[in-house]
Order: sequence, then C-alpha cells, then structure tokens
Amino acid sequence: MAATRSDALKNRHFILETAQTLFRNQSVESVSMKMIATNANIGTGTLYRHFSNKAELCMALIDKDVATLFESIDKYKASEDDLQEQLRFILLNFIELKERNIELLEEIERAGKRGRVLMNIPFYERLKNEVFHIITEMNIVNDPDFHTDILLNSFSADVFDYQNKVKGIASTQFVDRILKIFIRGIK
Repeated sequence: MAATRSDALKNRHFILETAQTLFRNQSVESVSMKMIATNANIGTGTLYRHFSNKAELCMALIDKDVATLFESIDKYKASEDDLQEQLRFILLNFIELKERNIELLEEIERAGKRGRVLMNIPFYERLKNEVFHIITEMNIVNDPDFHTDILLNSFSADVFDYQNKVKGIASTQFVDRILKIFIRGIK
C-alpha cells in the first residue's frame, strides 16, 4: 500500500511539473487535459484520478502560494493594529498572488459554476473571512457581508485586468482607489 501511495505522489508531482511546463511554453487556456496526459506519458484516466478538471490542477499549482499568502496575513495582523492597513495589506498581497498566477486563476474563475467571478476560487471563503472580520470590526457599513463580496469581486480577473492593463492603473493605485470607495465612500 505504501508503494502505491508513493507512486501516486510521484505521478501527481510529475503531472504538476508537466502541466507547469506546458502552461509556461504555451498558455493555460490552450493546453488541454489530454495534452498534459500525453506529455506526462500517462493515460487520461490516470490524470483524471488525480485532478477532476484543469481548474483543480491549476489550484494545485498555486496551493503553496496561497498558503504563504495566509501565513503572511496572519503575521501582519499580529503586528499591525490599524484595521485599514491590515485590509490594504491583504488586498495588495492578494493582487501580488494574482499577478504571479494570473492565467491559473483565470482558468479557475472561468471553470466555476457562477460564471467568471472571484467567488469561484477555492480559497475565496477564507479570503472573504479575513476581509469580512476587518470590515465588521471597522464598523463602517450596515451589511459587511455584502460589502466584502463586492469589494473582493472588484479584484476579479475581468475588472482588475481591465484597470491594470488597459487603463494602466498600478496595483497599489488600484487597491488604494478601491479602499477609498469602500471605506470613505464616493464623494
């Protein structure tokens, strides 16, 4: 049994390496699960036993980055009392994660059940929970749940890419403008 688990872990690792190479050389969108299986010299059934779809495979590729994001959020919150600065830190670090993994996150968003929205990413609820608690503690809105969803979905691929790539708004500027709207309101 231990040999089987060891083989499965090796297969999984090799699949992830193969997918990463294909994604880097082509694009996430253009690479199919069949291409990954072929390049990894495994059957498509084996691939699907490890990952039920390409979005799940993409999530596995960024799992370590996501864990690091939440570790740094925890450390920062422990050292910073200013709630607005905590919120800014979370959003800036989330954008950095997005920028490092943009194609992978777009695939995850695209494959979701709710259309192309940020709520489709598997760690959305944890991210939302972090932001929700800060917004609740700030006591600036009547419906922190609604505001948290709307705030975070301002960072969906479509919205952020348009503002960043088309309009040329830098990540820090984007975060500061979003926070201005959500914290101080539109005036």
